[in-house]
Amino acid sequence: MQITTTKSFSLTRALDAPVKITFLNRKGGLDTVLFTRFQDIEVKGKAQTYESGNTTRTYNVDSSKSVTYYSPWFTEAEFAWMEDLMESPYIQVNGRQVNAIDRNQKIDTINRLFSLELTVASEYGQNRISF
Repeated sequence: MQITTTKSFSLTRALDAPVKITFLNRKGGLDTVLFTRFQDIEVKGKAQTYESGNTTRTYNVDSSKSVTYYSPWFTEAEFAWMEDLMESPYIQVNGRQVNAIDRNQKIDTINRLFSLELTVASEYGQNRISF
C-alpha cells in the first residue's frame, strides 16, 4: 500500500542551452558566466488612438522586450565575485551587448547558497512606429 505520492511541477521551463553572459570586470578584462537555470521573457506594448467620427486610428505604437536570466547557485566566495561583476557597465548576452535594467540577489540561508537575477533589454530600441 502506498501512502504518499510524489509529484514534480516545473513552473518555468529550464534553459535548453546555457546563456553566456559576459561582464567587463574592474581591471578592464572580460569575465563570462553561464546562466543555466531558466529565463523569463516580458513583452510590453502601448499605443495611442485617435478617433474622428466613425474612424479610429492607432499611432505611436511602441513595444519593448526584457529578459530575466537566473544564475546557477553560487558559494559565498563565488557570489562575492559575481556581485562585483553585476555592477558592470558593459554586459553581453551570447555575444550581443545589452542594457541592464534590474539586478537582484537571492540568498538560501539554510544552505548558504546564493543566486543572481539579471534583467536586460536590447541595446537598441525595439519596435517603434510613429505617424
